[in-house]
Amino acid sequence: MLLTYPRPKIFAVAGVFAFFVLLGLLLNSPPISAAEPPLRVVTTTPIFADLIRNVGGDRVEVESIVPTGTDPHAFDPTPREARAIAQADILFYNGYQFELWLQELIDNAASSGLIRVQLPEGLTPRPLGRHTTPAHHMDDPHLWLDVTYAMHYVQRIAATLQAHDPAGAATFTARAKAYLAELSELDRWFLQQIERIPPENRRLVTYHDAFGYLAERYGLEWVGAVVPNPEREPSARELAGLVRQLRELKVPAIFAEPQINPRFVETLALEAGISVGTLYSDTFGAGHSTYIDMMRANAQALVEALAP
Repeated sequence: MLLTYPRPKIFAVAGVFAFFVLLGLLLNSPPISAAEPPLRVVTTTPIFADLIRNVGGDRVEVESIVPTGTDPHAFDPTPREARAIAQADILFYNGYQFELWLQELIDNAASSGLIRVQLPEGLTPRPLGRHTTPAHHMDDPHLWLDVTYAMHYVQRIAATLQAHDPAGAATFTARAKAYLAELSELDRWFLQQIERIPPENRRLVTYHDAFGYLAERYGLEWVGAVVPNPEREPSARELAGLVRQLRELKVPAIFAEPQINPRFVETLALEAGISVGTLYSDTFGAGHSTYIDMMRANAQALVEALAP
């Protein structure tokens, strides 16, 4: 007689064995790690923050110390900015006396592990003003107004992020490559726009000395700034001398900046019989919130004011 055994017992033993095998695998496997938090990045202006976001994407949290529409030269940090510095992994800044308030903020609030990156390092700055001497030399900090120099900033940002977030290196490389292509096209477009201005009108007079790099790159003659110190308006006698100077130069326009009260520039232009344009240097303005949009607005303002 053929003996048979109940099959359920066999399945039960096999199930228990499989359970212990699975349990062993789970106990001996490495723990599942949570997603790495984004790099905490702080920078000094909204312009630099935009460059960083274009490279870093979701792998970075970026905060600008100086709010949009505020003059970085005259900025006075508050406890909010101290907290931002204290919590940051990386600080991107410009230097060349652009952020005179920054060192004190770092000394008082930054952690010992804060990574500090000067964006224009490797570039050669131009002297600020026409009459500086070796003993009183100052460098012009506004290098980003030459788009090819802004591209150098982007390369510095990408290299820093790759070094401190190796897992995101491929992402940073791809995003930087795409953004650099956009900036290269912006540079070509800007040069084409200046070609629309008659050569005799390609003379640039600004409220203060911030646009020397822009003028050199895009074929403008930077005549000068009417106010050496933007924090002090000229006297009535100085104003009369400036009016005579503008008439002698025969420039069609003078350019103000949105973060500076335009009243003086408007008065000066009215007396000299010329128009007023607006150029952006240190911060964004109404109607744009990216570096590319800001530079496009500058090119269009130059054409509108200097082309007949």
